[in-house]
Amino acid sequence: MIDKFSWSRVWFLIRRYFNENFRQLSMTIGVIFGIMLFFAITINKSCSDFADFSSVGFGLWLILFAIIGFSLTVSGSLTFSSTATKPKRIVAMMVPASKAEKFVSLLLIYNCFGTLTIVLCAFLADALTSLMFLHSPFFVQFFSFFSEVMGKIKVEDYGLEIFFAIISLVCGSLICSMATYTLGSSLWPKKSFLKTFCVMFAIQVFLPLFIPTDLAMRLIHWIAETNFDNVNIHLLAWGGIALIYIFSGLLYWLAWRRYRSTQLIQKFMMD
Repeated sequence: MIDKFSWSRVWFLIRRYFNENFRQLSMTIGVIFGIMLFFAITINKSCSDFADFSSVGFGLWLILFAIIGFSLTVSGSLTFSSTATKPKRIVAMMVPASKAEKFVSLLLIYNCFGTLTIVLCAFLADALTSLMFLHSPFFVQFFSFFSEVMGKIKVEDYGLEIFFAIISLVCGSLICSMATYTLGSSLWPKKSFLKTFCVMFAIQVFLPLFIPTDLAMRLIHWIAETNFDNVNIHLLAWGGIALIYIFSGLLYWLAWRRYRSTQLIQKFMMD
């Protein structure tokens, strides 16, 4: 039984996975990139004569961001697809690595490498369409705009803090969404995305039924009427953002507990 964690075995598992699933991964990435490129070409072609060029770029990246978010949830739901069937579980148990190494390798493949690949596909789609329609990429224009805005913001105006708070909130929301579907993949390896989506939809529909409307309205009224000073506003804002990351970590921890419990048979077989 292998109990000592080793990063060398983690990288071996990652290389092994990429070698065995290269064709499937290439097709998946190609489909995602094709969808992004289709929307990028369509928007550039239909809005080539549009007066406000920045609005076109904003609309394009709004669609690309939606595709990125959907693709990340799908990627998270495939994290533990290797345990979907009994033959796959047997093959996974025969791999000479600990449960923690297998878990970390799957998270790196689907949550980290998958995220980087999907985001790079979005930038590449924007860059290729810019070459086709002879204009600078929209993300370059956005970076230039943000650099100009950041240069004009004073530290005492809290503009820089608000900017980083928005970035942290967006990234935290994506991480929390991916962690949710990763937990769903550990609970239901088969058809994980559909089952997790149905559970989340049911929670959003039925949760308001268990929360008194009067209590929710009183809470909203209290927040709106309370005169917070700057310190309290900062604590509330950053505290809320920190709760998102803490909740995401809790979801990953639950996914690990579930994955470890499904691998207990490995301990009895190897001892």
